[in-house]
Amino acid sequence: MIEILKYKSLNTNLLIQCCCVAFCTFAGCSSGQIRASKLPTELQAPIYSNAKTVDLTRFTAATSSVEAIGRGDVLEISIAASLSKDDLVTFPVRVNDNGKAILPLIGEIYLDQMELSEAEAIISEACTSSGYYKTPQVTVTLKNQKKNRILVVGGVKNPGTYLVSANNSDLLTAISVAGGLDDKAGTLVEIRNPNSGAVSDSPKIANAPDINGVMPVSNEKTQEVAKTKATIKVDLASLTANNPNDLLIKDGSVVMVEQRDPKPIHVTGLVKHPNRFEFPVAEDLKLLDAISLAEGTSNPLADKVFIIRNKTGANKPVLI
Repeated sequence: MIEILKYKSLNTNLLIQCCCVAFCTFAGCSSGQIRASKLPTELQAPIYSNAKTVDLTRFTAATSSVEAIGRGDVLEISIAASLSKDDLVTFPVRVNDNGKAILPLIGEIYLDQMELSEAEAIISEACTSSGYYKTPQVTVTLKNQKKNRILVVGGVKNPGTYLVSANNSDLLTAISVAGGLDDKAGTLVEIRNPNSGAVSDSPKIANAPDINGVMPVSNEKTQEVAKTKATIKVDLASLTANNPNDLLIKDGSVVMVEQRDPKPIHVTGLVKHPNRFEFPVAEDLKLLDAISLAEGTSNPLADKVFIIRNKTGANKPVLI
């Protein structure tokens, strides 16, 4: 809402007796008057939350280690059947969108969100179960970790495009890589996720046999594709719990942080220094604060204050 603050006389013949403060966006006021002591809730000024005082740690959805294997990661797997160098097989493999890696002669193995040491044990067990290896020595190296490209704009210090680990791609990370919230940041954030695909109705069981009847691993982990909305709106000042899936930032997502640019305040009339002032961002402005901006009244007999405030749905503002 555009707020214009004015001090003016109600009667040009009584300039020293009256001091008027008006909040309005258009000319004209309703004929009725409401005393401040009887002000209804709908006419009270809104309370502004300071986004920089918000505990942003509540907006993290990352629960896995940065070094954990994720979908889209490229791994280098080495399998040694014995101490001989001739029996060492090394090959790259990519973890697909289902969280599985396809190993030659072994088949599909579910590796999503596993630590490297855990993946080595799972692959070693699968090698033994396949019958191709008796006591294999397995080494897994993370060669290329998938990055999400996200665009962060609005009320952050360094707007731009950033690459973040897919394992830790959430709202907190997006704000952090952009330098944090700037001084004009609001509390509303909009996340636009591209290509929100279909959602799996049932969890994927890692130890289920593949299409060839091969039992890939003995692992109790399950994985369900996270539901992703196309557009998600988050209020940083809200104390209500968010769905953790809503805080995930997908590859190609846009994060827009509200940037408040309030209209200036014009203080004129029976004040010492009539002028135009900036409305403080993320702070509440009280009546005495507004008068103080103009260094107080210019005459001790200016003893009345009038507030003209807009009411939603009304054609004219209300005189308080």
